[in-house]
Amino acid sequence: MWACVVNDAQYEKLPNLKFEFIANSNGETKILEMPPQSYIKRASPEISWLLLSPWEFQGMGGQPGEEYWVLGA
Repeated sequence: MWACVVNDAQYEKLPNLKFEFIANSNGETKILEMPPQSYIKRASPEISWLLLSPWEFQGMGGQPGEEYWVLGA
């Protein structure tokens, strides 16, 4: 997690993040939408924690060099 400075006015303007995933073997997709409270944790009125983190992970079929991200907490 990374700390960041986000005041109340800035926090109110944060968008929902949208991620499009392949939902099945037919290639159909599904959109996951994350509101700001899912990816920013307010620690104080001006300090927040970004909850999006790169993660080095090779389980479940992951290969060396592939990039994974933890989305939310």
